[in-house]
Amino acid sequence: MEEWVEMNEGVREAVGSMRVSMAWSDLAVLQGRWQAMAGMVERTLARLTSWFKSWLAGRNPSRRGGTQPSLSEGIPSDELV
Repeated sequence: MEEWVEMNEGVREAVGSMRVSMAWSDLAVLQGRWQAMAGMVERTLARLTSWFKSWLAGRNPSRRGGTQPSLSEGIPSDELV
């Protein structure tokens, strides 16, 4: 447990020194990368939302204009056994 505490303190010190020594141009680069990643996440979430809505629409029989077929429909009875 003490090792974890020491490691945590070491990481905190390293991050603190990085913050102090980082130039403003570095901050601008990091901010640009962060914004690019946020844009990728937004686009991915939009695609997933669109896919999920279409998947739900395909599963909902009322949206397809009919009733949901049974599992045995279209399968010969000798294949069901």
